[in-house]
Amino acid sequence: MTCAIAPSPSVPSLRTTRFVEAKVQSVDLEQRVIHLIAAGEKGELVYDQLVLALGAMTNRVMIPGSDNAFTFKTLADALLLRNHVIECFERADEEIEPQRKRQLLTFAIIGGGLVGVELIGELTAFVDEIAPLTNT
Repeated sequence: MTCAIAPSPSVPSLRTTRFVEAKVQSVDLEQRVIHLIAAGEKGELVYDQLVLALGAMTNRVMIPGSDNAFTFKTLADALLLRNHVIECFERADEEIEPQRKRQLLTFAIIGGGLVGVELIGELTAFVDEIAPLTNT
């Protein structure tokens, strides 16, 4: 199955990106070719840059309360999280009670794997950019 991503003005880097969901049979790194099966048919995919995203199931049972958390697997998830962080800063900017302000500006990340570590780094950089724009 192949799914082309439509160009979006909010995501200019995706204009030259193509998403393919398939079963990989082998990868020829020297020839830059992926041998795959998609929609029941064998095929080859020539690439310039290769990103391997190995899927996994989100397990919300392991950590109590995580069923109330945001997921972080798709671009839509990232935009939702970004907007939530901005909204928290906007609410904290108007809040006069220090304890409530602190609660609004406290974020927890569940998961210390690659995505969790990368997310905390990016979230810290993002917060550092927007914090000076508010009275928080």
